[in-house]
Amino acid sequence: MEPPLTRLSDDVLIYIYSFLEPPNILRASSASKRLREIGNQRIVWANACQNYLISCGLPSPPEPLHLLSTLSLRQRTLSAYSLAKRWRSGIHSPHRRSNLPNLSGSAISDIQILPSLNDDSLRLLTISKNVWLEMSVWEVPHQREYPAKLMGRWSPRGALYTGVTVNTDPSSSATIAISIYLDGQFFVKIMSLLAAGRVEDLFLVLHELPFASELKPVLLQGDIVALADTTHETILWDWKRGTFATLHDGPQNTSVPPYNMCHQVLFAHESVFVVRARSIHLFRYPELSSTTQRGFDDTGPNREPQLPIASFSFGWLDGVKAAICPRLDPRGLNRNLPKQSWSGISILIRGENDDPWAENAHNLELYSLEPNAEYISHTDKSDSEALQIASHESASTQPLTDGVPQSQQEDATITNCPYIFPPRPSYHLPALRGTLLCRKLAFGTFGTAVWIEPREKLNMGLVTGLVEIMNGLSQVDAIASSSFRWQDEDRIRRESCLKIVAFPGSLSSRHTTRRGLRAESPFVEDAEEGWGLSQDKSTAVISSTLLVDDQNDWTALDYDEVTGRVVLGTGSGDVLVLDI
Repeated sequence: MEPPLTRLSDDVLIYIYSFLEPPNILRASSASKRLREIGNQRIVWANACQNYLISCGLPSPPEPLHLLSTLSLRQRTLSAYSLAKRWRSGIHSPHRRSNLPNLSGSAISDIQILPSLNDDSLRLLTISKNVWLEMSVWEVPHQREYPAKLMGRWSPRGALYTGVTVNTDPSSSATIAISIYLDGQFFVKIMSLLAAGRVEDLFLVLHELPFASELKPVLLQGDIVALADTTHETILWDWKRGTFATLHDGPQNTSVPPYNMCHQVLFAHESVFVVRARSIHLFRYPELSSTTQRGFDDTGPNREPQLPIASFSFGWLDGVKAAICPRLDPRGLNRNLPKQSWSGISILIRGENDDPWAENAHNLELYSLEPNAEYISHTDKSDSEALQIASHESASTQPLTDGVPQSQQEDATITNCPYIFPPRPSYHLPALRGTLLCRKLAFGTFGTAVWIEPREKLNMGLVTGLVEIMNGLSQVDAIASSSFRWQDEDRIRRESCLKIVAFPGSLSSRHTTRRGLRAESPFVEDAEEGWGLSQDKSTAVISSTLLVDDQNDWTALDYDEVTGRVVLGTGSGDVLVLDI
């Protein structure tokens, strides 16, 4: 007998379904044939994705929903909703773990997740180095008990690998940008992946460009490639239209520019954010000019490199990752600032220390570049204002003073910069120093982060007991008094581990921040202004250990925040896939 609910019209049933959480839609659909037919309609899952993911600031498919098939939309909505519940409940172990043995015959130096459209399978790009470069693409089936399938391999004889990035837009014709050194020349190649064919024919070179010096791809977004050197130059290149612009973020009058590797390029509000090992820089988004067949032309309206409108230095960084996180908790921002139509930039950093006697413990720190309420869009300014701004930007050639040139410290808080410099501290979490094979920090737009933390080291050696001897004890008594440190050796974590955290926001659990740490709260109370952010304080955040590396062999890491997948490459050529 059919339930009385089935007598209602389709429109009424679809409206009722819009109030159900995604798992309850499946339960309701199992009640009868008609409810199942309604529950399988596309509009039901589009409503569920909009109401319970997008509107709540939870991870959702990055593609427009109309590009997804109904089946893919349903599967992604259910998995994303389940992932969000796990984040909010607190994650202490992976939901699923799969080991893919011997994907490469040698150590994996880089691994990246390839974005897919209307396909829930996992595709991985791996880079390994034998005698020369070997780039492979693997398809990992949803049922992980089946082995991974090799889709294609590219290994030009004599080529040395320098850098690779995958396209953030799965609908783009270009999938991969890779830089190599071959026959005394540097090349950047733009590649696409063919749908079918032999393993040797998967990679199709769409465009290539030679360079006299090393430039590696840092970002591929649609048709725009960001290339960067190891000192001060960043190039934005539209490979389809053949246009480019050059950004310079370092001093131009030095014969040997200091080493300053580029970690990331991020397209922000009307600007380009360049993250390097020693400094961060914000540029106005440039107009791209044409190139020649030989490469980048030195004539035309943009032959002069563009200089930054704001800069800052955290010192030497061991790891850094920036993201635009609109759903982070506003406690990490200054509540006294008016809300803007664009979101700030969050920067996760792990500092470097060359002091061998430094303590093992230190912090990972999250900083925020907040939107500038006084910023006026460059397109809205008059010609006289534009000329005035251009004269201010010439100050970018000054050396950094306390991280920022003096003129830029004044300039970055007025109308020509969309973000307020310097960055403000928001959150920090305890971490350890140590030697790592993979120093990458993965940080997503929903405020979650994944990284590898080194093993603890036992502070014992030739000077054991020296402090006690200096205090008047005999050598035997001194060693005995310090022997408790040897007894604690079994409690020292000797393996590196995978750490995860959700900073306070739409995915954080109530246990994320440490209660009672009032001295470390970033807010101070003012009698007139109320609560505001302290300039030098940040809130402590608690991370979780997801997995321990028994072999201390993890060499590469990538993370997909929307699907909750973490992939790890090893020195033995294995790949580990974790579903958070």
